[in-house]
Amino acid sequence: MQKYLNLYDSLCFKLLPTILLSIMVTACGGGEASSGSNIGGQSQIPISSVQSLQIDCQGTYCGATASGYVNASGSDVAVYSYDNISNLDQSLQIAIPMLSSGQAYGVLTNYDSNSKTINTAKLSIQSAQTINDNPEALQLKILEKNNNLLNNLKDTKYSIEQEFTNNKINIAPAIALGTVKSFNILRNVSTSGSIATVDDSANFTLKRVDNLIDGVIINYWVETSEYGVGKITDTLLSSIQNTFSNGGADTSVYAIIKGLSGNFYGNNSFSNLIPYDGTLNILVSNITPDATAYGMMGYFDGQNLFKTTSIATSNQAAIVVIDSETLYANGETKATTDSVVSALSHEFTHMVNFYQRGIVRYSNGSKAFSAAMEETSAMMMEDILSSHIGATAKTRYQQWVGSKELNCNMDTFNYSFAGSGCLDYPYHSAFGSFLLRKYGLNGYKYLNNDVSQTAMVPLIDNMIKNNGGDSFADELKKWHVSFVLSKFSKKPLEFGYPQQTIINGVNTFTFSKLDDLVYTGTTVSATKPNTLVGYGGYVSSYGLFLSGSTLTKTIVIPARSTISVVITP
Repeated sequence: MQKYLNLYDSLCFKLLPTILLSIMVTACGGGEASSGSNIGGQSQIPISSVQSLQIDCQGTYCGATASGYVNASGSDVAVYSYDNISNLDQSLQIAIPMLSSGQAYGVLTNYDSNSKTINTAKLSIQSAQTINDNPEALQLKILEKNNNLLNNLKDTKYSIEQEFTNNKINIAPAIALGTVKSFNILRNVSTSGSIATVDDSANFTLKRVDNLIDGVIINYWVETSEYGVGKITDTLLSSIQNTFSNGGADTSVYAIIKGLSGNFYGNNSFSNLIPYDGTLNILVSNITPDATAYGMMGYFDGQNLFKTTSIATSNQAAIVVIDSETLYANGETKATTDSVVSALSHEFTHMVNFYQRGIVRYSNGSKAFSAAMEETSAMMMEDILSSHIGATAKTRYQQWVGSKELNCNMDTFNYSFAGSGCLDYPYHSAFGSFLLRKYGLNGYKYLNNDVSQTAMVPLIDNMIKNNGGDSFADELKKWHVSFVLSKFSKKPLEFGYPQQTIINGVNTFTFSKLDDLVYTGTTVSATKPNTLVGYGGYVSSYGLFLSGSTLTKTIVIPARSTISVVITP
C-alpha cells in the first residue's frame, strides 16, 4: 500500500494550495518516510494533491497564474518558486501550462552560508562571455587594517551619550592659506609589472578652507607637485568644495552624510586617540602615479586618528585622501569630478562608520561593520547621493549585470580580484541599491544603528524584518531573479530597480531607475559551477516553450536553497 507524504507536517514544503501546477518531490529530508512501488530499482513517490510551487510575483506585469503562464499585456513575466528548507537535496518534477509562449529560466539561490554541490546535468546552460571591468581593482585592504586598529583602543569608559556633547574643547589653530605641510600617505607604485602599496610622504599646500555652519573647519590640501596648469586648478577645487562641503549647507554631501550617519569624529576618552579639534582635512594626492584617471580614487586610513605614541606614522589628524590624476588626466570634465566627489563621499562614509561604530558604540569590543557590510554601506551612500554626485551606482549595476555572476558570497569581500569572477564592488553595490529602492533611508539608518551584529547577512536580515519585509533570503532570491529580468523594462514592482523619490527635510533624494537601459546580453550565469557558494546563485536557460505546450522539468534543488522558475516574453 502506498503512503502519501503529509506535506503539512513536512518542513520540506512551503505551500500555496491554490496553485494547480504539478510537482513531484523525492529524497526529501525531514518529512515522513514514504513507501511505494519500485520501478527500475527506484522508489516512486506519488504526486500529492496539495501543490507546492508558489506564485512569486504579483500585480502589474505578473503573468503567473494558478492555471499557468499568461502574457496578457505583452510584457508579463511569471515567477514561480519552491523553497527546499530541508537539510537534504530534493528532486522536483514541475509542469507549468504555457497559455502564452515564453522563454523559461531556472534560478537557484543558496540562502545559507554553506556551499552546496549542484547537479549541473539537470541544468542546461547557454554559453556567455564574462565581462571583467572594475574601476576599483586596486583598492587596498585598508578596511581590515582599520578594523584591526579598533581592537587596540585603550580605555572603555566612552559611552554613546558623549556623542551628543561633542563641543570642540580643543580648537585647532587657524592655518593660513598657502601653508605647506608634509603628510604621511599611501602610494601605489609599479614594481615588475605589478602594483604595490608603499608608505610615502609628500608636501601638501593648503589651498582652501571652508568654515561650516556647525563649527567644523574643512581644509583642502593639494599635493604641491600636483597643483598648476594642466593639473589641479582652482576651478576643480571650487567644484569639489561646492559639492562636498559648501559651508555646511543642508544640501551639501557633508551635511547629508552627517544627517544620516552622524559626526565624522568627536571627543572620546581613549588614551591612544587624538583629541577632537573640529577639523577635517581633505588631501588631493597622486595615489597611483601612472598618468591615468580612475583606479584607486581615494582612501580613509584610520591610523591617522591615533597618536604617534601608538602609531609612529600617524598624521594625528582626521584625513580623507582623494586622487588627483583622476581629476585632470582626461581633462577637466564633470564626469571625472563627479567620480572623485563620489569617491570622497564613499571614503568619508568609512570615516564616519569608523568613529560611530568603532569608537562611539565601543562596548566590550568594536562594533565596526564587517568588510562586506562596510563597503556596501559606503556604496549605498553613493547611491543615496547620486542626484548630487553622478551615476556611480548605475555604472556598478551595469558592471554586475555584464559580469553575469551570481555565485558570490554576499557575506565576504574580496579586494584582490585575482582569479575570481566575482567583482565584489559591483556585486555588493547592486544588491545595496536593490535594497535601497525597497527600504529607503529608514532601512539605511537602521543598519547604521544596529549594533547587535557586525556581519552583513544578519544585519540585512534584521533590517528587512524590522522594516516591513520578509527576510534576507527572500530578498536575495528576488535580487537573483531581477538579474534575469534585467532584459525587460517592465516587470513586477518587487523585482528590479524602480525609481524612488524620498523627501527628507530640505533634500529630495531620487533613487534612479538603474535598469532603464535594457540589458541586451545573455541573462544566464557566465560559468557552470559545481557548487553554489554561501548565498550564491546560478541561472540556467530551460529554453523556449510555445503557447499550448507544458513546461516540464526535473530539477535537483540543494538543501536549504530555492528554485525560481522565471518565464519571460
